[in-house]
Amino acid sequence: MPVFELNWKKTYGDVFGIVLSPKRFRCRKGCCKSGKKAQMDMVGKKFDPLHLQLSQLMHQIIHERVIEFTKVLKFKCRENDCIDIYDEFQALTLDVIGRTAFGIEADSLNDRNDEFYVNARKIVAAFTLEKTPLIWLSTGYETTSTALAYASWHLAMDQDVQHRLFEEIEDTIGDGDADYDTAMKLPYLDAVFHEVLRLSPPVVTFTMRTCIKETEVKGYKFLPGMNVGFGVQCIHWNEELWPEPLKFVGFLRIISGIDFCITQNLEFFLKRDIVKVGLGL
Repeated sequence: MPVFELNWKKTYGDVFGIVLSPKRFRCRKGCCKSGKKAQMDMVGKKFDPLHLQLSQLMHQIIHERVIEFTKVLKFKCRENDCIDIYDEFQALTLDVIGRTAFGIEADSLNDRNDEFYVNARKIVAAFTLEKTPLIWLSTGYETTSTALAYASWHLAMDQDVQHRLFEEIEDTIGDGDADYDTAMKLPYLDAVFHEVLRLSPPVVTFTMRTCIKETEVKGYKFLPGMNVGFGVQCIHWNEELWPEPLKFVGFLRIISGIDFCITQNLEFFLKRDIVKVGLGL
């Protein structure tokens, strides 16, 4: 587990800056407290309701690929005692990206020689910020498949959680189709996946956003061009927030009666001074 951010937090406190230059790499203490509006001023862009509509439109494509994914797994489990689930999730993810983003009938699940699958993996393997403009292909492909693999591992290690999740899906969906609205109303599934992302986040270091507007928060100035980010593990593994933070718990953890996801309850974190800000200068 990457723990360098946790060590920085212990040394420099909840808020600190990182100065980067060709000759030095240095952390320094800061004192930033903020409100939701100041955070939005720095980031600039607000949530677009169109994203929800696009998610609903993509659901049918995703659902069809997931059904095919289960068929492939059943077949391979009959043929082999052990399969590489991460490789299967990568194929599933690329199929979804190919069909939703490019309109390509990718079938990586059944054919690892699929043209889109082969070319996409080459792009990711040769990925650099300068040479590859399709950054979302790399991030969406790797992060999704990694998160799904972590979820599978946690469920395999906790049979009780797996069984309870199976019962919820059976009771709610049964043999029917998992339409978008139904899939969004499975509380235990939502709880389990939130816990997976809390304990095993697939992205921990590339969460920064560039400040686009000069902003002063409680005397601490953010200038255009500075990178502002959260220390993911500093929040996810904080013993003050989560009892036994490194333990997988199959229900949604609740603090002070607030069902919180960092993106939905940012102000809750900010008021309690538990947000770390990194500045790349």
